[in-house]
Amino acid sequence: MVSGCGPAQAEEAEIAAHLPTGSLPALFRTNETAFAATVSPYLKADPVERESFRVRYADGRRLVGLAWHTKNQKTGLKRSIDLEQLAPLFALPGIRWISLQYGDFDALEQQAAAANAPLLFDRTVDQFVNLDRFASQVAAMDQVITIDNSTAHLAGALGRAVSLLLPYAADWRWLEKRSDSPWYPTLRLFRQPKLGDWEPVIESVRSALGESDDTLC
Repeated sequence: MVSGCGPAQAEEAEIAAHLPTGSLPALFRTNETAFAATVSPYLKADPVERESFRVRYADGRRLVGLAWHTKNQKTGLKRSIDLEQLAPLFALPGIRWISLQYGDFDALEQQAAAANAPLLFDRTVDQFVNLDRFASQVAAMDQVITIDNSTAHLAGALGRAVSLLLPYAADWRWLEKRSDSPWYPTLRLFRQPKLGDWEPVIESVRSALGESDDTLC
């Protein structure tokens, strides 16, 4: 590790190689045995701030966080889902829906209003400004439902119960033909049976939400 931050220190550093963090899975935890030897979850949110969110949101209902969109230009369209399609989930009783979606708050609230989605938007949380605070918000949820975006990875790393909605041709990180993730043991994967078909996915998630809290956790 290089100490110091001035140009002189940077010029003196002898770096033999570098590797993007996204390439690390190709080198580490390459089999099930390696995963079994590691500890999950591996991130912990500020417990005081987490409890503060739970107190603020508490109204006797289960807290379920939701993220439904990604701006990824290459694969975002197939991974994102319209709020209107999630109506069967919003119809379930006993749930307070908390938005975990990044983006412009005004635009997001307009989307929710157009879809009759009963989402709470907390404007004090901006994951692009303060990721630690966002982690505390995510950790305050009883359950997280998300598409394949950054929220899925953060919630999984925090050990939250996550229902992950995946497109038919999902990213390689979610492997194939399995409903769990070796990286995040608390994730439950719901995959499209065919290209663009979200209806069976939503129905499966709706059934899971209707199960007991013990099953979800």
